[in-house]
Amino acid sequence: MKKKLTSLTILLFNTAVFSQVGINTDNPKSTLDISVKNTGGVIDNTQSYGLQAPRLSRADLSAIPETNYGIDQKGAMIYITDISGGVTTGQKINVNAIGYYYFDGSVWVKVTDGNTTNTGASTEPWYQSGSTNQATANNQNIYQSGNIGIRSVNPATALDITGAMGTTDDNVSIRSIGASGSQAGGIGFERSRGTLTAPATVATGDNLGSLTFSGNDGTNQNLGARIDGVVNGTVSTGVVPTDLTFATGTATNAIRERMRITSNGRVGIGTTTPSQSLDVAAGDMRVNSITNGTFPAYVANGSMYIMNQFVGGETTIAVRPGTIFKVNTDADVSNRFQGGETTLHAYNGKVGVGLLQDVARNTLEVLSEAPGTSGVRLTNLPGASFLGTDGNGDIISVTLPTPTPVRPTVFGNINTGSKSVASLISTGSSITLPAGSWLVKVGQMINSTLPGSSVDNMWMNLTLSSENVDGANATANGFGFFTNNTVSGWLAPAATASGANSFLEGSFSIFIQSGTSATIYPKFRTVEKTTSYSASQSVTTQNSTSNYLYAVPLN
Repeated sequence: MKKKLTSLTILLFNTAVFSQVGINTDNPKSTLDISVKNTGGVIDNTQSYGLQAPRLSRADLSAIPETNYGIDQKGAMIYITDISGGVTTGQKINVNAIGYYYFDGSVWVKVTDGNTTNTGASTEPWYQSGSTNQATANNQNIYQSGNIGIRSVNPATALDITGAMGTTDDNVSIRSIGASGSQAGGIGFERSRGTLTAPATVATGDNLGSLTFSGNDGTNQNLGARIDGVVNGTVSTGVVPTDLTFATGTATNAIRERMRITSNGRVGIGTTTPSQSLDVAAGDMRVNSITNGTFPAYVANGSMYIMNQFVGGETTIAVRPGTIFKVNTDADVSNRFQGGETTLHAYNGKVGVGLLQDVARNTLEVLSEAPGTSGVRLTNLPGASFLGTDGNGDIISVTLPTPTPVRPTVFGNINTGSKSVASLISTGSSITLPAGSWLVKVGQMINSTLPGSSVDNMWMNLTLSSENVDGANATANGFGFFTNNTVSGWLAPAATASGANSFLEGSFSIFIQSGTSATIYPKFRTVEKTTSYSASQSVTTQNSTSNYLYAVPLN
């Protein structure tokens, strides 16, 4: 014990004098110089050499108040021996593995990534396949739960490769070396329903994988084209029928399928269900060059010839600039198949379809299969009620203007009594009309006790009114006049002095306001008497079969 105290005193003394401490050396080369113990250059192998930092478990460190560590403890080092207890919050947020940690003034920072599972070996930021153990060797199967970026600081997808335009920074190469006929490198898309641990069978319509192509419009990436593998059919053991689809467009929302290769090898352009090896559903197909061949099809002089297999000739289909189409047979205008079945006649600028005679009697003549039918189907004009031609002479569907419904004549109610004729007196007749334009016809029998004369007479003005009260002014609420608003007449003369019948009649052109109806009454507007009008004269309206009140629609 005394020896140790003496050594400590010497150590303290040396520290104060030289500001350097040496252990197992009397000539320290730094602030603290620890050397191995040796005698005459021979190491004392009975000693255990090394420098040990304070050893704590995470639980021990968690029990120490965080106020014990601050800026003055920056650089302090410890060794965590166990992480089964304690917390990973605050200053201990990074303490999640066994090993050395140093304090950076605010939190504990790992010096190395080591743990007991990996027996202290240096670890990587990914894990061994099928476990939660961090990888330690470059020959292990590994996985990582985050996105991987190559030249990308913030990877947005599972694998994000970013490169400069015009360089190979963003190129991906798969190199294969092996014997002829061996399997080369590839990129695979695998799709299942269900879960990762319990995958389930895919179904028709499922997308098995996509190759997409997009470009930046100045604001966002817009999808311009894509290639998809799509299940199309019934899936069973060993059978997953898959189509390959090709889609293009000018904008993300405008992209649509243009071509499809089905699981049975058919190619469709403009159709999702090709029925032939090559099925072009819409648009023109251009063949610039076809190599000359032999039966059953060959090309010569820019035209393609297809040989039929019927006795007596061949069918020629000529495809050349100028869109020429020919159908004929050798030395005969007839185009009948063997057995007498008529098909198509093309001769001398006239075309016949299904005709019994050899030559069409017009530019186009069609014989239908059944009487009462035309034999012509306009597929793109279904249900057309009327056909016409446009400025080019093409047949088109024509929509005729909707005709205005024919409105019936409306008859009014005729007066059944007799009333004295005077200004602002209604005749007692009426008529109710809906909205529209009308020609109202009025005829009223007038009786006078004395015949009219040049000096004893009455001038009567009859109008139409919405007001039926005698003595009230005539009004036109809810309707209006196109032209005249009165019809007029005198009392008629008679052969005898005992009385006379006069007939007052005329027409009114009126309109009823839209959305309304109006009840209209014939009414005397003014009655003017001559200066020698007899005081014994009496003029009244009469209930007569000659009276009438009706309206005829003008539109």
